[in-house]
Amino acid sequence: MKLLRAAPLAVAVLASALLLGAAWRCLARVPEGALGLQIRNDQGIAMLSPGRHLIRPMDSIVLLPSTRRDYSGEIHLTTTEGAALAIPFRIGLDFTRAEPSRLAALAGGPASAGGLEGSVGRLVEKEATALSAGRRESLSAEMLAPVLNGIGLVPGSLTLGRARTSAPAHGENPLRASYKAPPWPVLVIGIDSADWDLMTPMMEAGALPNLKALRDRGAWGTLRSMKPTLSPILWTTIATGRPPEEHGVIDFLMKDPATGAEVPISRFFRKVKALWNIASDLDLSNLTVAWWATWPAEEVAGQMITDRVAYSLFDLSSDDRQIGNVYPESLAREVLDLRVEEDEIGYEDLRAIADVPPAEFDRARLLIGSLEGYRDPITHLIRILASTQTYHRIATTLVARNRPGLALVYYEGLDEVNHRFAHLMPPAMKLARGTPAPLAAACAGAVSGFYRLQDRMVGDLVEAAGPDAVILVMSDHGFANGAERPIDAPPDIEGKPGLWHTLDGVFIAAGPPIAPGRLAGPLTLLDVAPTVLALLGLPKAGDMPGRALTEIVRPGLLPRTQEIQVASYDEIGAPLQVPGAGGASAHDSEMIAKLAALGYIQSGPGPGSDTGTPTYHVNAGRIFLSKNQLDRAQQEFDRARELAPGFDQPLLGLAQVQMMRGRPAEAIPLLEEALRASRDPQPALFTRAALVYMRAGRLPEGIAFLGSLRLTGAPEAFRLTALGMLRERTGDAEGALAAYRGALAIEPAISRALQGAYQIMKRKGDLEELARLLSGSVDVEVVSVSVRASNWLALTRELQGDRDRARTILQDALLKLPDEVMTLTNLGSMLVREDRAKEGLPYLERAYGRRPKSIEVLINLIVAHGRMGSLDQARRYFAEGEAVAKRPELYNAMAYACHLNGASRDAATYIGESLALDPNQAEARRLKEEIDRKGAL
Repeated sequence: MKLLRAAPLAVAVLASALLLGAAWRCLARVPEGALGLQIRNDQGIAMLSPGRHLIRPMDSIVLLPSTRRDYSGEIHLTTTEGAALAIPFRIGLDFTRAEPSRLAALAGGPASAGGLEGSVGRLVEKEATALSAGRRESLSAEMLAPVLNGIGLVPGSLTLGRARTSAPAHGENPLRASYKAPPWPVLVIGIDSADWDLMTPMMEAGALPNLKALRDRGAWGTLRSMKPTLSPILWTTIATGRPPEEHGVIDFLMKDPATGAEVPISRFFRKVKALWNIASDLDLSNLTVAWWATWPAEEVAGQMITDRVAYSLFDLSSDDRQIGNVYPESLAREVLDLRVEEDEIGYEDLRAIADVPPAEFDRARLLIGSLEGYRDPITHLIRILASTQTYHRIATTLVARNRPGLALVYYEGLDEVNHRFAHLMPPAMKLARGTPAPLAAACAGAVSGFYRLQDRMVGDLVEAAGPDAVILVMSDHGFANGAERPIDAPPDIEGKPGLWHTLDGVFIAAGPPIAPGRLAGPLTLLDVAPTVLALLGLPKAGDMPGRALTEIVRPGLLPRTQEIQVASYDEIGAPLQVPGAGGASAHDSEMIAKLAALGYIQSGPGPGSDTGTPTYHVNAGRIFLSKNQLDRAQQEFDRARELAPGFDQPLLGLAQVQMMRGRPAEAIPLLEEALRASRDPQPALFTRAALVYMRAGRLPEGIAFLGSLRLTGAPEAFRLTALGMLRERTGDAEGALAAYRGALAIEPAISRALQGAYQIMKRKGDLEELARLLSGSVDVEVVSVSVRASNWLALTRELQGDRDRARTILQDALLKLPDEVMTLTNLGSMLVREDRAKEGLPYLERAYGRRPKSIEVLINLIVAHGRMGSLDQARRYFAEGEAVAKRPELYNAMAYACHLNGASRDAATYIGESLALDPNQAEARRLKEEIDRKGAL
């Protein structure tokens, strides 16, 4: 019996042991520094943190890293013509950000690093294949990123390399046998820095008849540039259709990989084919004249005149100027004969641009050939004219004689003239005070004079090309003019030439197949090469991220593109010649000195063994920043910092990286180091630093640092402005006002200081003192600031009860900037407040035409129409405003309009919605009481 009684106990013990053993077999451990991906056959995926976890016997665990890891691999696709396409990729993953259900595709690989690498690669390839199926456009990181977010994609970390094809091989070209050129030649005219803001009024005044004729009979629009706005980068982007990080031309100087010496940019650094290479692979006759980074000349199906034949920065001496400068070499003698020497530029040639006295012309000619001459603006202008006329003679001669199927002609002169004389254009800037008054007056019209010369040259080229040619005119960027001009840096400032460049260039297309009209855009530099290819009857390559602007061609006239998809023109036809050396020449040191004298490069960059100078790496960093590739941007800025420790631009770049990562506190020491390191810090850097201190919540630290600096001139004024911003944020209104007033005493054109002082003094009610302060900025040379000061002064005078004077101030401001939205709105609303809505409405409608989505303009239009009894019109403007932003002021305006017109129920609804958005509105509550009283009657 005892045995029998013991048996159940033994069974129980045995069962417990078995259960305990089963539990231990199903207990999984996730080590520190890892995540566990639990695969549950019937219940999906779960993510396990480090530690021990009880799982079922049939579940499996895949270990993943718990910190960011980078993976690389290749995406393999097949083009429509059957070519195998390989696209290398790199990706950063943080699995703590991932959706567990999206990680199922990683579960099949082993838990080893190599297995995970393969699993990530297969997943990326799978998603890319699905995305590219049925698409004709090229795969991009922007397309792929959204579908990879679920597996923990680190923003900006996904990069795609240049596509490679395994077939057809070099030497084969599937387009060549069947290619037929279109019935028209294509002529591309590049005018560096051409800008609609200057061209348009000159066109309307009849000063640019040839460009106006092309615009009026063609398609035209704004060509959006990219940063950094430096000519070698941008014109190579235009010619290749590829972004700078792919085409490889990223600065004026590069390092020769063979010697480590700095050399001016040459075509040896271009890694991809340009339009002239693609045309030559098809035996399409082509001509290239003066394009950036074309020296030494390549073998093409036609002629190439490189940028070192007569470019005013890259000029070789007469004994060897033909070497490598042209293709074919047999053209060298003719090119030499067509060259315009500096001593051939006569006084009348110069006077058409700058009306200097004969003695000044004679003095400047004596400096030709010396480095001092490159620093002298008149001597440099003589060289610009000689260079421009040389290339123009060559281009018109060869275009008229050969009528090539594709011609690309580049003019650099306008950009150089802008850099020399833009600050002297009316109204002359304070920056011009260092220029003797007679010289400043003589050169005030130099930019417009060169535009007129450029227009005549465009007319000559168009005539040489013939009536059947398609003409494309474009600029790589615009150039600051009028109110856009920086007040604190001359246009030729050393190492920072892009400060005066704007992102809006010009684009005009004209010719028999072109449909006339303004293009809505957006148009980008990357669209030019695909558009030229489409006009030639060729497909856009898969590695060209832009689009062909087919809308510029009349229906039915676009050449039929052959049904062959090209993954990359780099992989078909003759291989691109990319030797191991960077094309060093005996003239490099002189050319570098000239570039530094004109402010195109930073003087004295540090040593380094890679192919980039400090500015090269800064430019590359900015390119990666624009693409949100923060790790790669940081690498470039770090390298620039190593090469040039005293250079402020890498520090600013690194600070921007930290800001984009959401780490303002880590940006602060970088900004402080940049401010200490720079001999002449950019004034705007101070206000940028103030904003970073604010975002980081480090106001006392910012006040202490900025207070410790002592500067002079514009930097000191901006330092005080930044100090005022920080003190104002801490509630120290008096300290802020003192800083703002100190800044304005040095430089009355600082808008941020003026705005801060206006707001503080208006709150204090010190209106007469405020009016005196604002009056000191009404006549500053920066028109935008002058007009803003006028608006604030007018509002101040209105508060003082002097409405007539207030209106006069605003009307005077409109004479300076007739289409300024702020002035139009204030003048219109002021008249509405005076019960003169009918007079105010035209001003508000003009403001609406300039900025139809401005909430302030729409609010005033609602009130104006409400006062005029046009409630339906008020409702229309309200609907437009509500679609932009649901702001309380918008509902208040509509409530007021309804209230004035007896629509009490609607008025009550609108004021209720306003107070629901913001209950703390005293004026709105008063309006509600009035509406309720009227509704109760």
